[in-house]
Amino acid sequence: MSYDKLWLKYYGTRNLVFLGKRYSTKKFHFYTNAIKIYLKLLAGIVLFDDNKMKRINFFTKALIDGFTQKFDNNKPRKILYKGSSVP
Repeated sequence: MSYDKLWLKYYGTRNLVFLGKRYSTKKFHFYTNAIKIYLKLLAGIVLFDDNKMKRINFFTKALIDGFTQKFDNNKPRKILYKGSSVP
């Protein structure tokens, strides 16, 4: 996914984690799947993407925000463009 559209994945990831945590009837299964998906995501970033550290930080924060129920809708922009002149 292009860097400019990455914020869409942030919301999807965060919200799916939140909903899974809240409504999953098999908590152990949910957590093990979340870990597997995160590890696959990290591998894909390391092997194929640009801006590796920013992307890893980005998706890590999306997962943490989903687990901790933090819904700051400006956060993706802050993460992606920190230290940049792009809005």
